[in-house]
Amino acid sequence: HYFIQSNLSMSEEKHALVNHEDELPPLYSSTAAQNRDNTAPATSSSLNDILEASPTNPYDMTSLELNDIYKHMGTGKAQYLYWCLTGLISYAEFVELTMLSLVILPLRCEWGLTPQFETLLTVVIMSFYGVFALFAGKIADKCGRKQVFIYSAIGMIGTALASAIVSNKWAFLALRALVDGFIGVNIVVASCYAVEFAQSSYRIVGMAVFILCGYFGLFAVNSLAWAILATAGWRWFIIILTAPGILAVLLALYLPESPRYYCVRGEQDKAMAAVRFMARLNKTDIPADVRMVCHEDQDTGSYRELFARRHLRSTIGLSILFSTNIFAEYGIILFLPLYFSSNLCGVEAEIPKHTCTKLSQSQLLDLSLASLSTIIGSILVLISAHFIGRLYPIRVTTFLQALFSGLLFICLNKTATVWQATFVRFFIAASNALIWIMMPESYPTSIRSTAMGILNATAKIGGILGTGSVFLFFYIDPKINIGLFFGCALFGVIGALIFNKKTKEVDLTET
Repeated sequence: HYFIQSNLSMSEEKHALVNHEDELPPLYSSTAAQNRDNTAPATSSSLNDILEASPTNPYDMTSLELNDIYKHMGTGKAQYLYWCLTGLISYAEFVELTMLSLVILPLRCEWGLTPQFETLLTVVIMSFYGVFALFAGKIADKCGRKQVFIYSAIGMIGTALASAIVSNKWAFLALRALVDGFIGVNIVVASCYAVEFAQSSYRIVGMAVFILCGYFGLFAVNSLAWAILATAGWRWFIIILTAPGILAVLLALYLPESPRYYCVRGEQDKAMAAVRFMARLNKTDIPADVRMVCHEDQDTGSYRELFARRHLRSTIGLSILFSTNIFAEYGIILFLPLYFSSNLCGVEAEIPKHTCTKLSQSQLLDLSLASLSTIIGSILVLISAHFIGRLYPIRVTTFLQALFSGLLFICLNKTATVWQATFVRFFIAASNALIWIMMPESYPTSIRSTAMGILNATAKIGGILGTGSVFLFFYIDPKINIGLFFGCALFGVIGALIFNKKTKEVDLTET
């Protein structure tokens, strides 16, 4: 009854519909349209079923929101390729960060590294990671995920390979700083790739691939160190571990940009072209007259929006959780090789000295066991997140992380220490997996990449403190490091209590 005049054009109808939206019944409001997934069927066997159930535009029943199109498209080759890309990026990040803890020991023998230089090395590379991630998130929300990742990945591969052939410790420091800076960019993009290419209910699958591939990288780098580092040397070790990044670049060049990004930018034609490309990969037909309804937001990448009232508690809680977890994770990664190589537990235990000491084959196997526990911990917590949710498991895992970190004070013998470290890594990985799931699904597409950049940047403050404290205090008394791990884990419990958003049943939104 709002459009009595018969000569109104379609554009005038739409304009009038927007102007009178507050007066319209809930069925036709954009708010109802955006939240329609809560009432729509979880699955749909045909596009006609979706069209009949879609009240997005009562004048054009071929207009669908992106999540409905994803439901019709189903899960197939397109999603598998995107998740593979996500896994490759995550694998590369964890490998590069773990590699440093293993390469430092032979470099200490070859270049005579001092504790001060080792501290400087870790602080500089973590700083580059945080700064690059901070700005990459906003750029990716403004310019797109694909373009940012491709340039960054090429830079990462080039600088990583260059760091394997340098003969000067200062050149090595500069190149590794750039490598970690590019990794900071890549990981922000990867977290968006993981959730933006399938319907909302499948986002945990993308994040599971992201997390498990990362922790598989931890296990792989320790296992390859056992086979390569002691025989071929650290240079070949770096070159071999950099190779998967090349495959990630080729895959990114082949796949289109995120349709969710196009949608929030108001570029429906490009979003629809990307979706049709994915549908062809999945061997699904989308009729030519189907068009996408997008919720446009030109103010994408807003830092201010992260601290608006509706997001403030999530931003604070996730910042505390992520930074304390990264403090523990990166610190433990560097701490354990030094701890195992110093033979601290037992009757001959003494304060370690900064010497040229390489890890033995048995010590590398101990590290592999500890890193294998991260995969097991991630799998178990992903299952609990799927069935129980995210909020209560994160509170339990952070508490248990603090408990087992404190148990490292009890130094009985080598075997007990290995198992204690294994449980610490287990609960750190479990907490980290839950945090990575909660972060991208707590924010809309318009600021998702920006939020990931901010959270990664704040987390790297924890990484700087965690890795720097290992080199500063380990050769004074390793128990100082253990106390820091314990105290930081307790602070993480506070962050888990501050975060109170239940995200399991919430659909991803564009704005």
